[in-house]
Amino acid sequence: EKALKGPLIITLIAATFLSLGGFLLWNTLFPPGSTEADKNTIPVRSFDRLLSEGIQKESVSEKSAVEEFLRSNRQNYARMVTIQGIQQRAFFFPTEFSLGELSFLKHHQTYKATGRFLIPYGTELSLTADSCVAQFPQLLKYFQKDDLAALRFKNVDQIAGGLLRYVCELTSLNSLVLSTIEIDPKDFVYLDRLRTLKCLQIQLSADGAHFSKLKILPQLRELAIINSSIISPVIEKLAHGSELRRLHLQRTSLSDQDCRDIASMEKLEDLIFSDIPVTNQNLESLVSSPKLEKLTILGNTKLTSACSNALIKIKSLRLVSLPESVLSAAQIAKTKHLAPKLSFVSFENVTTSGSPGQGSEIDFSEPHQGREKLNRFSSFDRSYGK
Repeated sequence: EKALKGPLIITLIAATFLSLGGFLLWNTLFPPGSTEADKNTIPVRSFDRLLSEGIQKESVSEKSAVEEFLRSNRQNYARMVTIQGIQQRAFFFPTEFSLGELSFLKHHQTYKATGRFLIPYGTELSLTADSCVAQFPQLLKYFQKDDLAALRFKNVDQIAGGLLRYVCELTSLNSLVLSTIEIDPKDFVYLDRLRTLKCLQIQLSADGAHFSKLKILPQLRELAIINSSIISPVIEKLAHGSELRRLHLQRTSLSDQDCRDIASMEKLEDLIFSDIPVTNQNLESLVSSPKLEKLTILGNTKLTSACSNALIKIKSLRLVSLPESVLSAAQIAKTKHLAPKLSFVSFENVTTSGSPGQGSEIDFSEPHQGREKLNRFSSFDRSYGK
């Protein structure tokens, strides 16, 4: 009897601690007072804090931590779990460093991609990758192909070769932002594996010849191109049939023929020129555009007040945003009298972020000087598919 009593007591104590631990974890995920509706829409919560509270980890450099992680042959970040009959995705990210910031599409709250997260099944996730992912793109291989709907690289100083080889494995991406980094033109071909991609921001440090050969171009609904010395091959391809609704050109070449090709894009509704010396003749070349509703011109231009003649001729145009130096209040009033459905937004001359030769992320969801009046442009990773 004494021999059995000892193990029995130990078993009871262990069971008590396990029950207490389960109770604490459950209350972390579902605070007291949670309704059934709350439990079916669980917000993202880190449940690693409860398990690691009070534990001091040895500080190591980010590079060493990443290298050690890659040597460890880890499993995929995401695993399916069921809690009280509710199917969820649990993400197990490295704890020694962060991959960047996670967010739900169409929501503003962000979370550091480190530690463990429980995410409602079916939620569309966006990752804003930190520099460690750009320098160690192998970190992307631990995502399953349908884990991310949007991926962006922001404030990245340098990247490792072969980045797109890992990006292209995320075949459920709808939105991809590469505007702040330079990609080897020979790697553009990997983008053709992204059959669901709808929105793309990209920096073309050379001419657009390689990029224009992509098979996915016609499927894009939103496209932003930065720093391209020759844009004509891309524009010409898009003019021969595409799903494009929004086109943003920043610090690129622009000819009258390019504008005529832009006018041939049958579904284009929104056109933005940034830091391009747009001329009156360029606008004249746009007059045949069938569905263009919004035209925005940022930065220094070569436009004069005579550009209003071309604006009136674009019958579908409803909103024009120009530097205030182009048209005076009286000239705007005269133009609106001739085209009553046309509205104007004037603002101080501003240039997009980034100096010549550098890429910049295009995100008009954040106010910036005169751009608070231009916040109709949502960031690409929240607006795909509209």
